Amino acid sequence: TDNCSISTYTINGTPSISYTCADLGANDVKLYVTDVNGNIDSCNAVITVMDTISPVADLVNLPDINANCVLTSLTDPTGTDNCSVVTVSHNTTLPITAIGLTVVTWTYDDGNGNTLEQTQNVNITSDLVVTGTTTDEISGTDGAIDISITGGDAPYTFDWDNMETTEDLTNVVAGTYVVTVTDDNGCEVTEDFIVDTQLGISNSSLNFSI
Repeated sequence: TDNCSISTYTINGTPSISYTCADLGANDVKLYVTDVNGNIDSCNAVITVMDTISPVADLVNLPDINANCVLTSLTDPTGTDNCSVVTVSHNTTLPITAIGLTVVTWTYDDGNGNTLEQTQNVNITSDLVVTGTTTDEISGTDGAIDISITGGDAPYTFDWDNMETTEDLTNVVAGTYVVTVTDDNGCEVTEDFIVDTQLGISNSSLNFSI
């Protein structure tokens, strides 16, 4: 204030001053006030320049990713910022092996406290199929399971719940057997097979009427 009136306000001796992203943070300035009679007063001040604008993704919507069995890598999307270079990260652990939908969250960070999040769908499918035929147990420990594998990428590994690691089982008793087949990409399929029994069935127990 002044007892007469203020003539000019200046910052560092100029009527106005402009700041850019290069001036982010605290900036020391000196304010000058001049009245109509030429009297001048001044004080020190700090002008803090802040970046409050979030990064902008180059793509409004990220495309879905489709993969068979496994996805080992992701390509970072890109974005721009008004002040700085954008860094991009995601929240997913690679490789992605879960069959079905995985939603990846990307984070764009300008380094000045502003972020943008964007999601991307990853669809994992599997063409690995396990089928098989069983042979009944007739005279004791002579049951069998013969499986076939289609799809996936060879070689395959086999993990039976009776600790066998062969593709097929022979000389087994009646029961339910579970196998997990894994292909070269790490894709897994689990199937169970039932071996029936004919033990105790004999011709003498069959009665026919003619």
